[in-house]
Amino acid sequence: MQLLLDTMARLERGGRTERNFLKKQIEKQLGSRPRQTRRWDATRLLAAAIIEAVRLRAEADKETARLQAETIRLQMEADKDATFTACFQDMFTMVSTWTN
Repeated sequence: MQLLLDTMARLERGGRTERNFLKKQIEKQLGSRPRQTRRWDATRLLAAAIIEAVRLRAEADKETARLQAETIRLQMEADKDATFTACFQDMFTMVSTWTN
């Protein structure tokens, strides 16, 4: 998970240079495989990491939007309750003055 977050942050900061850097890092971690195999595997792993990072970003954006909508709904509900309470207090005050 942390690798995906790091990858996403690096990709947001740069373009091709960052992708090449990440690919080289992945190649190093693949170790003793033949060089061409490491390159292909690194390319596939990097592509998978990018796809997953984009998916996670979209999921996070969707959750953020949902939370913002819920916050607005709760604020509107609180405003409605406050307005009702204020109106009720005004009516109670008027009735109190009439009965006195």
